[in-house]
Amino acid sequence: GIVLLTDVGKNAGGFQCLPPIYQDLPVWLSRNAAHEAFDFFNPGLASTGATQITGSAGDLILWSTRLPHG
Repeated sequence: GIVLLTDVGKNAGGFQCLPPIYQDLPVWLSRNAAHEAFDFFNPGLASTGATQITGSAGDLILWSTRLPHG
């Protein structure tokens, strides 16, 4: 989890995640992660559409570590 120390607005950095990836996860895995050359640090998620999580100072953001995030 993350505790926000300051207010975080839309497109202001902070926590981002990729919940839409689970709509087609088997397809994405077969095209990307199943390959020997898969780069864990550059997994090719730019087209998936990151969701910026906004919040106020003191908010706690919890998520499953299986959710692609940054």
